[in-house]
Amino acid sequence: MNRILIPIAIVAVALFWAWSAVVIVREDQQAVVRSFNAIQRAETDAGISFKLPAPFGSVDFIEKRVLATDPEIEQFILSDDTRLDVDYYVRYRITDPITYVRNTSDLLSVQQVEQASKDSLSEALRSVGLSTVLSDQRDQLLLDVRSEISTKMGALGIDVVDIRIGRADFVAENLPFAFNEMSADLLDTYKSELSNGSAEGERLRATANQEARTKVATARATAAIMRGEAEAEAARLLNAAHGRDLEFYTFWQSMQAYRESVALEDNALILSTDNDFLKSLQSPSLLQ
Repeated sequence: MNRILIPIAIVAVALFWAWSAVVIVREDQQAVVRSFNAIQRAETDAGISFKLPAPFGSVDFIEKRVLATDPEIEQFILSDDTRLDVDYYVRYRITDPITYVRNTSDLLSVQQVEQASKDSLSEALRSVGLSTVLSDQRDQLLLDVRSEISTKMGALGIDVVDIRIGRADFVAENLPFAFNEMSADLLDTYKSELSNGSAEGERLRATANQEARTKVATARATAAIMRGEAEAEAARLLNAAHGRDLEFYTFWQSMQAYRESVALEDNALILSTDNDFLKSLQSPSLLQ
């Protein structure tokens, strides 16, 4: 019986020992392989690799996914002495496994990220007022904070992906000041929009007036051209008629002269009975 159990035990131990040399890395993991407790290499891609069997070789598995911290609500003071209770979070990933293993650990790294985030955010908020926190400028502020934290954490093999403020509440003693500050900002915004609207209205009116003047000038020029063309055509037709009938031409010129004389205001025209004009009017040949 012992002859059978001993070989089985030896084979089992050998298989276990050989299996301990296999390193299986999942998609959400990266690994740091050690030999005699000295770091040999990092495995950042999923798959199977090998190391020295235990106890000569070991492996440290590290998260490859984006991690997040959820620190306690912190109170920060702004440049205008406004106090805010801020709930924020930080998202980060481990980008250099070997540096990470050499300088920190999972539990310690969370504490280090939270402390670095608190320090950087406190310094940034201390340099701005409430209006910045309430406006779109806050996004740029957080980008600068993220960059600063990422620089600090780079020495630990950590890259900070994002930092966000979930909510920011006023401390009770600051509520009157905060209300006045927001009212002043809204009033400034209203005045700015009103000024911009007035300027835009003036610009549109000036543009409309200029377009109207241009169109009127164009219409007058077109009318003058058409009137000139009509008068030229009338003159051409009249000259053609005069060329065919000299007597009619003479009569027509006389009519034009009399018309201009009679057209004058308070102007009376006295003619003798033997005047050619009266004779022309009495001539049956012209009245027909």
